[in-house]
Amino acid sequence: MTTTPAMPRPAGEDALYTKAEAAALLDCSQRHLERLAANGDLRPTRIGRNVRYRLSELRRYLDAATQP
Repeated sequence: MTTTPAMPRPAGEDALYTKAEAAALLDCSQRHLERLAANGDLRPTRIGRNVRYRLSELRRYLDAATQP
């Protein structure tokens, strides 16, 4: 049985992740990710109708959210 990795390795700070992949990285639900974007806490990248999240944006959010 062949298994595939749950998430591809990032190519750098500009790597783009789907909603499911970004939610897995942040350890939250996809709905919570949508709420973060709707509140302006997280800025998604739109490519046509597709929504993606840059690794640099996910890190920016984590850094801001974990500040004392």
